[in-house]
Amino acid sequence: MPLVTAEMNMTESLKKAGIIPDIVPENFVSSAMINVTYPDGKDVSLGNLLSTAETAKAPKVEFFVSEESRIIIYAFFIIYQVDPDAPTRENPTYSPYRHWVMVNTPSSSDFTKACELSSYIGPAPPPGTGLHRYIFLLYRQPKTNTAFDALSSNPPKWDFKSFAAEYNLELIGVNFFVSKNASDK
Repeated sequence: MPLVTAEMNMTESLKKAGIIPDIVPENFVSSAMINVTYPDGKDVSLGNLLSTAETAKAPKVEFFVSEESRIIIYAFFIIYQVDPDAPTRENPTYSPYRHWVMVNTPSSSDFTKACELSSYIGPAPPPGTGLHRYIFLLYRQPKTNTAFDALSSNPPKWDFKSFAAEYNLELIGVNFFVSKNASDK
């Protein structure tokens, strides 16, 4: 019986959901694990289904970074949540939709010290649009306490890849869930 590693499980889940290669590069190798827990105790777990009611309020985020990712002593991190399926996965004209951006996070244990660059917006997929993927992306910042420019107050069509390139951010972790409008069967 073949040994299945956590990395293989993550990569397979990301590919199956179309996150690799649409959102995350094909050559992505995770060096961090992101645990996301919503206030009612529901966890995000590589594509599980969560309702809009369960995800209406900002979650608690913890992350565990591998030793190789701690090369930069006292590294700071940024996490953002995007919906690449706005208004639908087949017609993503408003995508990616920015749901949350937290920057200058000194560590998972100091998440309360992070700066909210874009306030949390809970998932709200329109009726009849099917499942939406809500993706948490964890990046390592190249330096501590980076001065980030203010983001537009308009969250649709946020070019998170250009944002990452502009600030030289390194993607180190991914997690996601799916959600749909309560009226969709």
